[in-house]
Amino acid sequence: MLARMIGLGTDTLRTVPVKAPSRLAVAKAQDCERLAELSRKHRDAILLTNERSMEFLQWRYEHSTAASPRQVYSFKDKAGIEGWFALAQVSRGRRGQVRGTVPLDFDWPRQKFKLSHVLSVAA
Repeated sequence: MLARMIGLGTDTLRTVPVKAPSRLAVAKAQDCERLAELSRKHRDAILLTNERSMEFLQWRYEHSTAASPRQVYSFKDKAGIEGWFALAQVSRGRRGQVRGTVPLDFDWPRQKFKLSHVLSVAA
């Protein structure tokens, strides 16, 4: 299932489509401080999660290289509930003819959205 979702995301990083049933608005995100704030807000104290401080997010996503371009997107529903995700473009093969999209990180309010809603936006 995950491989299918990743496959659907191939070559869509330039214009991430929003499917009608999800009703989530998607935009490129550049404010690492805001993303870190959302991560703190959505953090489940029971689960062990990786650090998503502003410094970490800047290091991880703002310093994208040509060999591994990364894009961070935020999404919001009509009620103002927000989340974000990060994707990387990869190419393989001798001439880079095999291209794909790899999910790097997802952060969303788990009590408000199902993972399938977030994945449908990222695809």
